[in-house]
Amino acid sequence: TKRTLLSANAEDQVLLEEFVKGQEFSCGVIQDNDGTVIALPPTEIAKLEENQTFDFKTKYKLNVTRKFIPVRTSLENNQKIQYNIALVFEKMGMNSVARIDGFLTPDGRVLLHDPNTLPGMSPTSLIFKQMAEIGLDVTHAITYLIRQSLRERIRTGKDTVHLRQLLAALDEKIAAQLAEITTEEVVFEPTQEGYLDGRRRFSQLSASG
Repeated sequence: TKRTLLSANAEDQVLLEEFVKGQEFSCGVIQDNDGTVIALPPTEIAKLEENQTFDFKTKYKLNVTRKFIPVRTSLENNQKIQYNIALVFEKMGMNSVARIDGFLTPDGRVLLHDPNTLPGMSPTSLIFKQMAEIGLDVTHAITYLIRQSLRERIRTGKDTVHLRQLLAALDEKIAAQLAEITTEEVVFEPTQEGYLDGRRRFSQLSASG
């Protein structure tokens, strides 16, 4: 169908974007000690109302949207999301941490947008919830972010003497804390009740430090 566009402000260009219908998600990505990219479990952001817009209110107010980790889809689709997130992180030369948002369409396409190299750092931020899914509480997550950032800055070759001193001091404190830690085994039984009991105990231990 032919359409005619008129500009009230003498603009001579227009950007047309495809309307994307699908499950909205946000996925954090970090790196292992050797630099290996690790895409975290993606979070689906589900609106409570069909026509609701994901604006400031729905993002920061409580009980306005529901969030699911992982995305309510097949394991294959969640892995496809993680694969594409990790690929973008690597190809765009990101490091340490990022959060990338996107959509999973009904036909299984993963469409990514809005890469954030400085994701939100409030206690309720998705990056911390996703890092908790792989066993890192907020304290551990922040320690990781500091340590990995130091390692990545050292790789740039600038101010390396000072940065290596900071990294060595941090590793020394981490080692001292690890030496004081006692361990407790948590068993996740293959039943709903047993799993919940294990998760409850794991959360108690994580909160205790």
